[in-house]
Amino acid sequence: MPNAPIKKSLRRRIYMACCLLVGLCIVSTIIGRAGQTQLLRNFAAYESSEETLAQVANLDQDVQELKSRSEKYLQTGAPSQLARAMDLQKALSLQISEVNDKNEDPRIRANLIEMRSELDVFKDRLSRAADERELRTRLIQQDLPNKHRSISELLEEILRVMNDQEEGFMAVEYFRLVHAHDQSLQFLQRYFIEPDAAAFEKALSSIDLARSLIKQIVKSADEAEIQQLGQQLDQELSEFRKTGSRAVQATRSYMFYSNVVMAGEISEFVYDSNRLKKYVEEQRIQSRELRNQSAERSLWLALLASITAVAVAVVMATRLSYMIVTPISRLTETFRRLGQGESVDGIPAMDRFDEIGRMARAAKIFSDKNKETQQLLQRSEQLSNELANKAEALEQTNMELDNFAYVASHDLKSPLRGITHLASWVQEDCESLLPDDSRNHLQQMKDRVAKMESLLDDLLDYSRAGRINPKPEKIDVGELVASVVSMIDLPDGFRVNLMTPTFDIFTVRTPLFQSLMNLVTNGVKYNDKGKDGKLEILAERTGDFVHFRVRDNGPGIDPKFHSKVFEMYQRLESEGVEGSGMGLAIVKKLISRYGGELSLESEIGGGAEFSFTWPCAERVTDDITGKLANTASNG
Repeated sequence: MPNAPIKKSLRRRIYMACCLLVGLCIVSTIIGRAGQTQLLRNFAAYESSEETLAQVANLDQDVQELKSRSEKYLQTGAPSQLARAMDLQKALSLQISEVNDKNEDPRIRANLIEMRSELDVFKDRLSRAADERELRTRLIQQDLPNKHRSISELLEEILRVMNDQEEGFMAVEYFRLVHAHDQSLQFLQRYFIEPDAAAFEKALSSIDLARSLIKQIVKSADEAEIQQLGQQLDQELSEFRKTGSRAVQATRSYMFYSNVVMAGEISEFVYDSNRLKKYVEEQRIQSRELRNQSAERSLWLALLASITAVAVAVVMATRLSYMIVTPISRLTETFRRLGQGESVDGIPAMDRFDEIGRMARAAKIFSDKNKETQQLLQRSEQLSNELANKAEALEQTNMELDNFAYVASHDLKSPLRGITHLASWVQEDCESLLPDDSRNHLQQMKDRVAKMESLLDDLLDYSRAGRINPKPEKIDVGELVASVVSMIDLPDGFRVNLMTPTFDIFTVRTPLFQSLMNLVTNGVKYNDKGKDGKLEILAERTGDFVHFRVRDNGPGIDPKFHSKVFEMYQRLESEGVEGSGMGLAIVKKLISRYGGELSLESEIGGGAEFSFTWPCAERVTDDITGKLANTASNG
């Protein structure tokens, strides 16, 4: 028993080594997985920052264009620039909302919210500036010139009246009036070109002077017409003063909003856009650095785990080699000699009680069993020969069973025909003498004999399937399918759609014709739609095979019976339809014998589709025909 600890120690060390290596693998996998997860997370963050940067860059580009369009509008007043600026404002508002919805960074979201608020204020200020500019333009270009024209006409009318009445003493006041009015217009125009408060004050002073002069003229004049024209002129000068003041006010408002938009809102908006772009760029750089750091850290951790695993494996392998490899090498030589049939007396490691000791004792058993092994080999060879003979006998039995089905189905038809004739003779000679029950029984016997003949015919067809060895020939697929359909008695209204393009194949004709005939006949016979029945026949060539499909709109077949319908004498219940249940079995046997595949796709109430492949290449057909010829000769 002193060697017992060796047994336990060896197994324990092997298990510990395996567990340690597995543990190192698991740790390496966990480290690698953690590193990969972190790396993927950093990659995702970097991609997200790249996407955000692209969105912010587009946003910033539109902000710069909005600034440019706004400045051009404020400089030129072009309506196209204003319309483009408003469109950009709407687009920017949508972009800000989209970026805000897709981003979760609170700082970016806060900046975007602030930008959207500033954009709304900018839109309001720009709209007000546009309204003031439009009002200013209308006042300067339409209202003021119209007022000036009206005043000029009144002045000309006053001058005409004065000339008619020879009121020469008022000429000085009149010309001062005209000069004051012209100066007021000049001062206003100077203000509109280059706003200056002094010019506006001078314009107002000139208007007031003109009004005072017209009042003097009215007061000094004796003519009622001059007084009436003077009052109208004073009223027009008052309106002219109001219009000029409103134009100046609109100019000042326009300048105020322009300066606010230019120097205030748009600058603040551009500043926020640049700040957002800078922040996103910093986030992208930070994400890239984190990604690179994570990749480098994962690489070093994986390398350290690999080096540790390799070092531990080398140490464990060295120790286990000393304890296991040397004894096993000696046992290997022993087994080699045993494998050559020798009987070895001095088997090494027989004194050990661990696994290697058991291997040594097993070698001893092998040595003792060498002679028995030779005897077993001889016995095995004898049994193999017997098995081969039995396999040959089994094959012969299968052939005899196949021949029996052929002979039985053929020979049993003669006595059945005799029974049919006897029943017919009895029915013809004694029909008037027999009671009704006997006549019914006699008719039932004839019907059942006919049913038996039909079953034997189907059995004969099944046994003949594949026995005939026809020669391959060139066949027109479209003509073949059409000839199959022409031989079937279709119900009134029943439609058959032939979707078979015309192409030639090289194959055996009769088996293919019989297979199509059975499938098409079933599709017509079991269709429950009457005059609404429909059948589709499709054919297409794929490589060395032709793919046929026969599809109907009948009652369909439950998927659980799909394999059953191809068995012998198996048929599903169908009212008013006679059948033996051998048609699909014959089709399957023919298609399988000639190297094709038959399948069924159907559901209850959804019709049925039978599809099969048929070899059509000359080389493939010749190979199949040769095999069938060999089978027939062996049979």
